[in-house]
Amino acid sequence: PVDGTSGVLAGVMVDVTGTYESAGRIRDILESVSDGFYSLDDRFRFTYLNPAAERMLGVAADAVLGTVVWESFPETVGSEIETVYREVMEVRTPRSFEVAYPPLDAWFEISVQPAASGIAVYFQDISQRRARDEEREALLRAEQRARREAARRAAHDQLTGLLNRQEITARGQALLDVGDRVTVLFLDLDRFKLVNDSLGHAAGDELLVVVGRRLVASLRPQDLCARLGGDEFV
Repeated sequence: PVDGTSGVLAGVMVDVTGTYESAGRIRDILESVSDGFYSLDDRFRFTYLNPAAERMLGVAADAVLGTVVWESFPETVGSEIETVYREVMEVRTPRSFEVAYPPLDAWFEISVQPAASGIAVYFQDISQRRARDEEREALLRAEQRARREAARRAAHDQLTGLLNRQEITARGQALLDVGDRVTVLFLDLDRFKLVNDSLGHAAGDELLVVVGRRLVASLRPQDLCARLGGDEFV
C-alpha cells in the first residue's frame, strides 16, 4: 500500500502440465489417424481439422477455422448432414449415418458426437465400398432378371410367346388336381403346309404369330392359350 502499511498477497497455483500433455497426446493421435476429424463449437464454427479431414474435404484448415460449416460447405444446407448436426447439438445424443456428398462425388460414413463446447465429427470416405455394394446389387438384379427370363422362356413358345406344351399340360393338371372343371379346345390351321411350301417358312411363322395374337385377344382373364407345336394350338 502507498501509505507504508504492510499487506498480504494471496494466490493459488495449479499445475496443469498433465492437462496440456493429455491434450497434446490427443492432438498427436488425431493428426496421425486416417479417419477425418473436425470439431465445431456451439455456433457450428470450425475449431479444429486434422490432416485427413483437410485431404478428404479438399480444404486447408487455416482457410476454414473460425468459419461456420454451412458457409464453408453451403451444399450441406438442407441436407441430412445439417439435420443430424443440429440434432446432436441440441439433444446431445451421438448419431452415425452414411450420406452421399455430390460436390466431392463421394460417400461418407459420419459419426457425430456431442462435445463440451459443441460437436465432434469423425468420418470416412466409403465411396469404394459403396461402389462395390452397388455393383453387387446390380449383378444380383441382373441375375434375378436372367432367372426370370429363363423361367419365362422355359414356359413359353419362343415364336409366338404363348405357353408351350409342357407348361399348358402342367397348369391343366394343377387345375384338375384341385377339382376345377376345365374346358379344352384344340385347333390347328387348315392348309398350313401349303403356306410354308408356297410362301416360305418365314411367312408361315408370321402367320402363326398373328393367329396367336388373335387367340389371346379373344381370351378372358382366366383363360390360357398355348401353342403345342407346328400349327396346333390349345
